[in-house]
Amino acid sequence: MGCASSRDAGAKHAPPAHAAAPVGRSDYRRHERVNSLSRANDLQYNIQESNIPHKNVARTVKNAPRPPVRQEPGKFPKVYRNQEGPRTNPTTNFKAWETKGATSLHEYPVKNLDQPAPFASNFNYTAEPAKLKNIKKKPHPNDRKNYEARWREPPNDPGAARAVTDQNGAVRGVMYHPKGNPAGYTRSNMMPLDREGRRERVRADDRAVLGRPTWPERGSTNQWSG
Repeated sequence: MGCASSRDAGAKHAPPAHAAAPVGRSDYRRHERVNSLSRANDLQYNIQESNIPHKNVARTVKNAPRPPVRQEPGKFPKVYRNQEGPRTNPTTNFKAWETKGATSLHEYPVKNLDQPAPFASNFNYTAEPAKLKNIKKKPHPNDRKNYEARWREPPNDPGAARAVTDQNGAVRGVMYHPKGNPAGYTRSNMMPLDREGRRERVRADDRAVLGRPTWPERGSTNQWSG
């Protein structure tokens, strides 16, 4: 009897043809829903090239004002009607089962800690949000008056990401403005925390407890813990 070929030997240990390939971390962004055994605080939202931990999102909403009885024009939190695209054929970011029990939805700006200077990592809800043209406008360093004023009082930039809550402040998900579309929103996918997400969560915890970052910051490239 001849020896089995290496191809035959490998076939004995190969998974059955009908078995689904496991979903790797890099595949989470391509799937609308992925089941996970992780706790909510061990998950993060993908916002284009960056991520925001769920714990940071929940903390931001908890510390923000509750939805007002009467909406103040231009101010957050705003009512979110869950309709995207053309009015004649709108789409929804949140399915019916995700908004069960919600009588209304509201959007809150959420930002990660790595904001380009001089923008702050938090949003001032008592002031009106800055207009996009003012956010993009960058005074030349030689324009000393406007350049220094921008650093003293940075525009109240809400950023691209929004937490969506129900009328009771429970987070139902996150969405963001995709590049090139400042008016529309795309739903953010959830995924397990990666290394950058764990760093972000630790740094946010330190700021919440101490009121300031540690030095060097935990979670930075100089000192990592968590």
